[in-house]
Amino acid sequence: MPFFVIYLAIAALLAWLGAKMASTRGRDPVVWAILCFLFGLLGILILALMGDASGTKTNARLSTEQKRKWTALVDLDPEIRAVAARARAHGEKYEVMLAERYLALGDKSYLQAAEDFVAKQIDADHDKLAQKYNLKAD
Repeated sequence: MPFFVIYLAIAALLAWLGAKMASTRGRDPVVWAILCFLFGLLGILILALMGDASGTKTNARLSTEQKRKWTALVDLDPEIRAVAARARAHGEKYEVMLAERYLALGDKSYLQAAEDFVAKQIDADHDKLAQKYNLKAD
C-alpha cells in the first residue's frame, strides 16, 4: 500500500512536469500530462527530445491568462492592434514575442520599445536565413 501511494505521487509529479514542459514547447499539456503519468520518465525524455512544436527554439509562450489579456488588448486598442498585426505579418512567433514583452511591463509607453525589439529580432532572423541559403540582401 505505501509503495502504491509513493508511485502515484511520483507519477502525479511527472504528469505535472510533463504538462509544464509541453505548454512551453507548444504541445498539448493535457495529452502530455497523461502520457507522462502513464510512462513516467520515458514520457519526459521523449518530450524533451521532441523539442518545440514549431521547430524553433523559442521561449515566447503565453499562459492562458496572458493570451486572454493580449486578445482583449488587441481587440480594444487600435494602436496595439496595428503593432500586433505588423508583428504577425512576419509570423505568429513574433506577435507572441511582442505580447510577452508588452505584458511583462503592462505599460503602453513601452509599446514602441517592444515593437523595436521584435523588429530587431525579425531582422536578425532574416539575416540568419539569408546567410544559411547564401542570399544577398538588396
